[in-house]
Parts: sequence; structure tokens; C-alpha cells
Amino acid sequence: RRAAAGSLSAHARGGGGPSVRGWGPGNSASGHFRADSTAAHQVRKRRCCPPPRNSGKAPSASIDVGIALQPDNVAAQTEGSIIYGLGLALMEEYLPGRTENLHDYLIPTVGDVPEVVSILIEDREPLGPSGAKGIGECATVGGPAAFVNAVMNAIGHLGVRNVDMPLLPDRVYDAITTRRDISGAPPVRTDAS
Repeated sequence: RRAAAGSLSAHARGGGGPSVRGWGPGNSASGHFRADSTAAHQVRKRRCCPPPRNSGKAPSASIDVGIALQPDNVAAQTEGSIIYGLGLALMEEYLPGRTENLHDYLIPTVGDVPEVVSILIEDREPLGPSGAKGIGECATVGGPAAFVNAVMNAIGHLGVRNVDMPLLPDRVYDAITTRRDISGAPPVRTDAS
């Protein structure tokens, strides 16, 4: 879907983030102009016991893209970023010596992915090439947090405030049954040995 822009892109242009010395309009190291992007991600929870596979209600991302020069490609990039966020939040875990290849390292497959929605917000960016903005990073960054927040919202009434990413089924189950936070990180060693 495409929508007209409002305050989202105006906010990005007005304060778009920290300034880096030597970077900025007409002064970037790569010769390109700075055009900050903004994104908002949404994942809605659905209470159900036991939860069905693909129980998410159409995760979505609204991305301020400036002008979408190739709208289908921009939407596909955004949808891929949502799926990447799902993988980071729910299944991708690197374990040295155990997940050295894609056979052992879990990533989302077509059976894991719910329907996703990308909403392109278009408002010409005067500093971007042909009015466009970059979307790669901003489409990716908010996804994992949106998925984790949806799960924590669903189990938070049990007193659980944190389950470390990835939210593997056994970690979430342990959090629900013990009604306590679950950390997937190994214990921190305090001695020098």
C-alpha cells in the first residue's frame, strides 16, 4: 500500500538524527546527499491456546521512502526486512561450534512467515536523488523489537518482563510456566580462572 506523507517525513527532515562531522547535504564522504528515512513497525498479538502456526496478524511496516522510484521493489525490500526481523526475534541463534552452517542455523522459511504488509509513505525528499530515500536499514531495525514486544505483551500479565532473543519456544514456555524472566545468555564468569 502507498500513502501520502504527513509529519513522519517532516520529523525526519527536521531532526533526522545526530550529525556526523564531514557528512551531510553536499558534504558526504561518498558524494551523496543525506536523506534520513523513518519507519514504524507493528505486530499484533493474538491470544490462543495453543498458538497456531503463523498466528501473527499481518506484521506491517510503514516506511517513509521519499519517492518510491520502483514501488514494487521497495515493497519487496520492506517485506523482506519484516521477515528478517521475525527470524532475529524468534529463531536465529548463533551457537559457536553448533550452528556453523544453514543446516543447523534456523532462518525463516515460507512455512514460518505470516502475511506481511508494507506501507510506503511518499513525500518528495529534496535532499535525496529524484526525491527518494534509502530504506534498507530503517526497514530492518524495528522488526525484531516489534515481534518481541508483541510476545511480551501477550505474556506480560504473568509477571514476565524479559525473554532474551531469540524467543525460542522453550524459552517462552519456561517464562510462562515459571512466571519469571528468562535469559538465554550463559552465566557471566566472575572469577579470573
